[in-house]
Amino acid sequence: MLFILLISASGILWVWRTQQNNERARWMPAKEMQNVPIVSLTEPSILVSDPTQGAQTHPLTIVEFADFRCPHCAETAQNLQKLMADNPGKIRLVWKDFPIIPPREASIKAHQAARCAQMQGKFWEYHDDLFAHQNTIAEAQLLASAITIGLNVDQFQTCIANATAKPLVERSSAEGQNLGVDGTPTIFVNGKKWDGSVADIINYIK
Repeated sequence: MLFILLISASGILWVWRTQQNNERARWMPAKEMQNVPIVSLTEPSILVSDPTQGAQTHPLTIVEFADFRCPHCAETAQNLQKLMADNPGKIRLVWKDFPIIPPREASIKAHQAARCAQMQGKFWEYHDDLFAHQNTIAEAQLLASAITIGLNVDQFQTCIANATAKPLVERSSAEGQNLGVDGTPTIFVNGKKWDGSVADIINYIK
C-alpha cells in the first residue's frame, strides 16, 4: 500500500513539474527563449509567441514552417489564406520560421524583421507584403515593407539593430529541425505532417 502511494505521489510530482515547465516555455520572454532546450518532438508545439490566425477552438490547426524567400512558400501562403476565407470558423493557422534558402543570412534577416513587425501587432501585414515583394527582398525592402504597413519605423529599426527577435527565429528553426523539417514549405495538420495539397486539407474534417 505504501509502495503504491509513493508511486502515485511521484507521478503527481512529475505531472506538476511538466506542467510548470510547459507554462514557463509558453510565457518565456524572447531574450530567454534561446536558453530553453529543444527536446525530440513528434509534433509542433504552439507557443503564445507564434504568429497565429484563427481561434484555438477551431477544429483544424495548420502549422506551417516557411521561408520568406521560398517561392513555393509565397504560393502556399496565398492558398492558405484562400482556404481560411472559404472555411470561416474552421481553421487556426500557426506560422513557424524556418529560414533555409541560401544565402541563409538574408532569410534570417527577413524573418527577424517580420518578428519585429509582430512586436507592433502587424506580423501578418508584414508577412503579406514581404511575400508580395519576394523577388526584391533585401535590407531596403525590409524597411520599405515596414513603412508600407505603417510600423513605427524607429522602433522597427531598433528591434532590427538589437536583434531583439533573434531568439524567436532561432527557436522556431530549431524546432523544425527536431521535427525533421528539411525543406519549405512544410505543413502539419492537427499535429501530423501533411504531404497533400492545401486545397485537400479541409477534407481532413469531412
